[in-house]
Amino acid sequence: MGVVAEEADESQGWLEFVEAAELLKSETLTRLIAEATELAAITSAAYGTARYNEK
Repeated sequence: MGVVAEEADESQGWLEFVEAAELLKSETLTRLIAEATELAAITSAAYGTARYNEK
């Protein structure tokens, strides 16, 4: 689960880089960043819960 959270966060970072560098301007990019942000939050929360429940 930790790897999934890290990869989701990294994907979000790259999408934000593409936007900041103005490599692509698209409504789709905006939606992808929002989706990546949500996925990163969900996977991070799930990872935290899994670690907490392991104890």
